[in-house]
Amino acid sequence: MSNHKPTIVCFRTKEKGYLIIIISIIKNERNPLQLVFLADPWKTGLREFDKFQGSIAEVKEKLNIPTIDLHEISKKEAYMLLAQNLTISTTLELTLNDDLLKWLNKLKIKADNNATSIYKCFNCEINDLTKKENDEIINIAKIELKNNVVGTKMEKQFFYICKLCKSDLHKSHT
Repeated sequence: MSNHKPTIVCFRTKEKGYLIIIISIIKNERNPLQLVFLADPWKTGLREFDKFQGSIAEVKEKLNIPTIDLHEISKKEAYMLLAQNLTISTTLELTLNDDLLKWLNKLKIKADNNATSIYKCFNCEINDLTKKENDEIINIAKIELKNNVVGTKMEKQFFYICKLCKSDLHKSHT
């Protein structure tokens, strides 16, 4: 029995919109544990969670997403994305499944209850949005969650961008 610390490798989808974050915990090269998180960083935060044994390719097949483009990210970035999305879900008072909460706890990922902005710019994914923009998104999310339209064709699709990206966009059109 080996006491080697497992290797952790993290991935995310490149497309904007729903975000898939995969944390691979590799204790055994032939059978790594894949923690798969589905998040909506633009509105409702953490949405779904599952875990699988096997390679990334096998997980993509099981999820019926064999062609989705994943790229490797740092553990720090993956944990930051999970914490950000947990903060959104917590702010919206969503009930998260016990297995998801257990794994977030094991990974030491916590919601940031002191965040000045729970949402990031849709364009750069780095800069915070204003309090007014955060409040607007929270209000829309709560209404859509109450009316069970999140994830349906009736869900509102919108995005906000930060002041810097707005300025860059304005400069590129002048």
